[in-house]
Amino acid sequence: MNKLALKLALAFFCLYGLFNFTGIIFFSGWSKPTTLDSIVKAFYKFPVDWVHLIVEISGWFLLLNILFWSVVFYLLVFLIIKISLRFR
Repeated sequence: MNKLALKLALAFFCLYGLFNFTGIIFFSGWSKPTTLDSIVKAFYKFPVDWVHLIVEISGWFLLLNILFWSVVFYLLVFLIIKISLRFR
């Protein structure tokens, strides 16, 4: 396991979780759409309709969404690091 990729994924988990639990709820409804709103809304629509799962079934799907995207982020960073080390 790559420690740098893990640290970046944990930072992503904290930031994305913070945005989801606090700010995005207020910012998306009260102001004009921003780039951050667009990114988070895209994260809610792929690969499943997370909003439907969170609202209709359980709020625990919000945590599952955050974990899913953190794992995806970790894998991307891990692959980028591995590929960049091969070209050195």
